[in-house]
Amino acid sequence: MVERSFAVEPFAQAVFQEIKKANGEIRAAIGGLSSQALNWRPASKETNSLYVLATHVVGTERSWAALAAGKKVERDRAAEFAAKGDDAAALATALDRAEAEVEEWLASMTQETLPQPRTTPTGPMNAAGCLTWTLLHLGEHVGHATLTRQLWDQAASKGE
Repeated sequence: MVERSFAVEPFAQAVFQEIKKANGEIRAAIGGLSSQALNWRPASKETNSLYVLATHVVGTERSWAALAAGKKVERDRAAEFAAKGDDAAALATALDRAEAEVEEWLASMTQETLPQPRTTPTGPMNAAGCLTWTLLHLGEHVGHATLTRQLWDQAASKGE
């Protein structure tokens, strides 16, 4: 990946670094897992598999960073929560692609972009608020993924 020069220093660059960190933690949570492990739900149908969490992280960071930068992307949030698959490498590639897009969008932002109003699914906020919300939401899902991986490892070690 080519290092970009961010127009909005240090905010956009800091946001991007945190997104990269979150993606790295998701990659660690899904790394080396079988299809069964990727699609396993820790408690019930109400919880999310690692496959769902990784898919949702991609959708979240793409849609909210695009919104902040004044771009539009297609997203099917319901499909993210129904996602199933057997390839952790494909999920990692999706994270890589999303990260590259987000980097491009954030690098295009200027000081004037940050206070601009945005209409979001959760209500009105400015572009800086969209980026802040993105990080908060990603943090929640990194925590979910980390815990789900720990629960999977524990269940697998007991042969469950």
